[in-house]
Amino acid sequence: MKKLFYYVLIITTFLTLGMFSGCSKNTDAESKEIASRYITFFYTIDKNDLENYKIITNGFIPNDANSYNKFIKAKNSCDDKFKPLMTDSAYKDLLLTRMSYRRAKDAYENQYYCKVKNIKLEKYDEIKDRNELIYYYTIEIIQTSVVNNKKTIIRQGNQICIVKENSAWKVSLAPY
Repeated sequence: MKKLFYYVLIITTFLTLGMFSGCSKNTDAESKEIASRYITFFYTIDKNDLENYKIITNGFIPNDANSYNKFIKAKNSCDDKFKPLMTDSAYKDLLLTRMSYRRAKDAYENQYYCKVKNIKLEKYDEIKDRNELIYYYTIEIIQTSVVNNKKTIIRQGNQICIVKENSAWKVSLAPY
C-alpha cells in the first residue's frame, strides 16, 4: 500500500511540474499574440482609417444629427478595435491622446496606406510581481501610395508592455 502511495505521489509531482513548465511557454505565446495584434492594428492604415481620420478631424455640424452620428461612428470605429487588447488605463490614455485616429495623420496628409509585413518581438524584461512582460519589437511596414501605387518599406522599432489582468494579457502603459 505504501508503494502505491509513493507511485501516485511521484506521478502527481511529475504531472504538476509538467503543467507548470508548459505555462511559461503558453504565457509567452499568449502575450506575444496580444502584442502582435495590437502592433498590427496600430500600424495598419487602410482606406477606412483615412476616411475616419477625415471625418473626425473635420468635426461635425452642430444640431445636425446625421453629421454627429457620422462623427461618432468614425470615432468609435477607431477606438473600439483597441479596447479588448488594452488595460483600462492604457485605453483611456489612447483616447485622451487621440492616438486611435491620430496614428493615421501622416498617411492621410501624404495619401498612403500602411500594412505590417513582419513583426519581431524580443523579450526585454519580466516583472513577475506585477505579471508584466516588456518586449522590444521591430517591424516592417509597407507604405503604398494612394496616388501611384508606389511601395516603400519602412523599418522601425519600439517597446511594448504586456500585463496579465483578470487572467488575460493586455497592452499596458510602459512602466518607465
